[in-house]
Amino acid sequence: MAANSSFNATLDFYDRCLEPGLLLPFVDESRWNMGVRAFLYLLALLYCFLGVAIIADIFMCSIEKITSKTRKIMLSTSNELEPEVIEVKVWNDTVANLTLMALGSSAPEILLSIIEIVGNK
Repeated sequence: MAANSSFNATLDFYDRCLEPGLLLPFVDESRWNMGVRAFLYLLALLYCFLGVAIIADIFMCSIEKITSKTRKIMLSTSNELEPEVIEVKVWNDTVANLTLMALGSSAPEILLSIIEIVGNK
């Protein structure tokens, strides 16, 4: 009798885990071996980290490109015939880096909100 109730509890667990989700369960993966699932989840996690690293690198290059923009300003004094031309940065590096930091720290909340909106339809 105890073995039968244990079997029923296991079936109830699998029935609860097989409810439709946004991404998982995928192809009845809850019944796979735990080692296989752990390896696949670790592989997916490393793939996501690699993607985040590549995107962050591209984003930093674009921030450097934007903040390197300069413009020329003419300074004229009454004593000189020709005005002095100097180059001044248009964007402040500190503000650009703080913007990147704010975006990076709020990215999890933004992604969770997007997933919730898509999931609730």
